[in-house]
Amino acid sequence: MAFKKLQDKRKSVYVLEQIIEAIKSGEYKPGDKLPPERVIAEQTGVSRPSVREALISLQLSGIVERHPGNGTYVRNISANTISQAIALLESNKPLPEIFELQKMLEIGVAELAVDKATPNDFAAMEEALNKMREAALSKDYDSWFTGDKEFHRAIADASRNSLIKEEINSLIDKMNQKTWRGIKRYYLESQEEYLKQSFKEHWQFFQAIKKRDKQAARQVMEKHFARIEELVFKH
Repeated sequence: MAFKKLQDKRKSVYVLEQIIEAIKSGEYKPGDKLPPERVIAEQTGVSRPSVREALISLQLSGIVERHPGNGTYVRNISANTISQAIALLESNKPLPEIFELQKMLEIGVAELAVDKATPNDFAAMEEALNKMREAALSKDYDSWFTGDKEFHRAIADASRNSLIKEEINSLIDKMNQKTWRGIKRYYLESQEEYLKQSFKEHWQFFQAIKKRDKQAARQVMEKHFARIEELVFKH
């Protein structure tokens, strides 16, 4: 069965529905391997990130299993799991939009933090980074996400701007949605260097803020976001 090109529907939902239909029709049975992301993207006419978002939703709903480096396999399908997968995607914001918002907000907030951060702010940032370091060493991904959220909240606190803090907290909630966490966890588990490099960039960012170096802070953040964009949204 060849997947069809996109019509008037959110891209990831469209891909998800086609994969579900292929499984329901018997084209792919439990234990079968789905086509690679690249093939599904070519057949549907959408980007690979949209395909990835659909596959993560199917994984979180228990319909498929994703094995880093080995592909995606059909696991189980029922009316309940189909509803869960579709509801999961439709209730969440599109991942590229969340990423763009994160990039815009956090680079700007960093410059305020450089000017206004206090020793207490630096201590909070370093405490969060220590949690991230320990999580990276133990490969405790839930603790990594917790430390990451605490680090970015500490930077928002250092801005001394209540409206910015509200926006960052709202952004963190969006970043905590299941599909975005699922995709980041997929990369954390499948690529050991992803975790190491991410911690290194966070530490460099902290050092730039501590030195009151706006240019260095912006450069580190831009490099960080460029790496994620290339890996998640273009690769």
